[in-house]
Amino acid sequence: SQDVRVFEENHWTVIIPQIMGMNPTTQEDLMQHYDVSILNNGTIWVSECDWGGPGPFGGQGARWSDNGIWKGADSPVATGCANALAEDSAGNVWVGVDKSLWRYDPVSDLWKEFASPESPVADTHVGFVNSLSVDANDTAWSILELCGGASCYVDSVLYHLQDEIWTQVGEPSGYDNGYWGPLFDAEGTPWFYWTDGIYRIQGDTPELVSPLAGRYGAIDTNGALWIIASYEGRDALWVKSE
Repeated sequence: SQDVRVFEENHWTVIIPQIMGMNPTTQEDLMQHYDVSILNNGTIWVSECDWGGPGPFGGQGARWSDNGIWKGADSPVATGCANALAEDSAGNVWVGVDKSLWRYDPVSDLWKEFASPESPVADTHVGFVNSLSVDANDTAWSILELCGGASCYVDSVLYHLQDEIWTQVGEPSGYDNGYWGPLFDAEGTPWFYWTDGIYRIQGDTPELVSPLAGRYGAIDTNGALWIIASYEGRDALWVKSE
């Protein structure tokens, strides 16, 4: 909650926020949260968000380490709640900051912003990007969280961003921090956990496959879907059979 640490050669190195070009929060009632992402080329990215009772309260954005030198303090994502990060097949880095998606091309050193769509639910607005996945076609998928007047934990909506157009996938659902996905199997089919079970997506239409409350999901190296879900009062490991 206060720094990033790396274990190497039998010892830990503590990387304080100032080394990364970030500042620790000065508000005692906020909780800082750091996420570490490692790209295919080994580049280390750190994203940070400050959280309070009603939801995110901004943050220090994202930074990355290039041969031990921390960069990004002057980038467009240097501030704000950075809560999701993914890499596409071309090596571009996607970052969810506050309610926008950003795409960074390391070759050209250029950033592009994709502002979030209007909320599909009356009397709410998009508050923040809660998840981010990129499929084999380098298309981004995100769960966007909707906020009301007092809290950001109102509704969740899954979107598909393609050719700079946001497409809503399925209906909004009441907020649940256990939602995940999409995950993409060997055939590229998207899978995700939503209100009443495990879904797969055909086109942009979700189809309920199982009523299991799959709180955690993962795709293995063979493209098979694994989930953790309760069964007869106990957590169990499940794998999708062919």
